Amino acid sequence: MFNGRKLTATLALLGAMATGGVVAAAPAGAAPRAATSQTTLASVGIRLSTTHGVGVYGYYNVSSAKVASDLFPSSHDGIDVDCWSDWGQDIGSGRLWYHTYREYHNDAGWTESVYGWTYAAYVDYGAAKSRLPFCGY
Repeated sequence: MFNGRKLTATLALLGAMATGGVVAAAPAGAAPRAATSQTTLASVGIRLSTTHGVGVYGYYNVSSAKVASDLFPSSHDGIDVDCWSDWGQDIGSGRLWYHTYREYHNDAGWTESVYGWTYAAYVDYGAAKSRLPFCGY
């Protein structure tokens, strides 16, 4: 079950894509409640804000297979994430990774639903961590 804001945002995104408009990644709003939980799951939209390209990996290390196309801040790309983990590989700027479930290729005008991990230091220097729960894995 989606709340009205998320449905409205989704319809606006589809409308912009259908008319050839520029699509921007914005916070996704509240996610649906888990069937067995009284808490709302986190859902944060992040526009890439570093100088790095970002890969989406099956596990939180760069030796695992990529599960989606690379993202670039110069293309105004973004991601939706739902939690963070510090159990991942340190590739030079800490062990913080975001669990990613959607990527936005804004200049190209398309999105992709994915389930993988992005290195937080290359996404937004880890700025979204304070708005997300710890994944626990």
